[in-house]
Amino acid sequence: MRDAFGRLLADPSTLDRGERIDELRRVAGRLQAATDRGSRWLGSVLLDWLHCGGDLSHRLQIRPERGSHRPLAAMLRQERQDAALLRLAAAVGCDRLALAILRGTTECPPEHRALVDAAREAGAPSGPHALTRARRRDRQRGMT
Repeated sequence: MRDAFGRLLADPSTLDRGERIDELRRVAGRLQAATDRGSRWLGSVLLDWLHCGGDLSHRLQIRPERGSHRPLAAMLRQERQDAALLRLAAAVGCDRLALAILRGTTECPPEHRALVDAAREAGAPSGPHALTRARRRDRQRGMT
């Protein structure tokens, strides 16, 4: 299952439970040996979770607060929608035009078809304030 350098050759989903746990241990160890703090932290949390068990989202401190209606999946979906909207607006060069194209009230230039499809697939909103809100959330996330 591994080459001469110890690299995994098989798809991890095809491994049995013990082999997957062993692979997780190896990956967590490599993360702990990394130079950046984020990787070391993730490696440490993974190893702790492997040894002690429990809820991984709680250990990673990404679990939504009690009563929150914004689970992680919803936050990530919102980020994808925002990114798709912002890419479309940047490519088109005008917020109003981008939203009109997304709503289907203005014809989409062929060179922007993929961006429009990506925004629609992500479920990006097309209301009059959609881009303003997407930019504000983007700034709050520190992405720009």
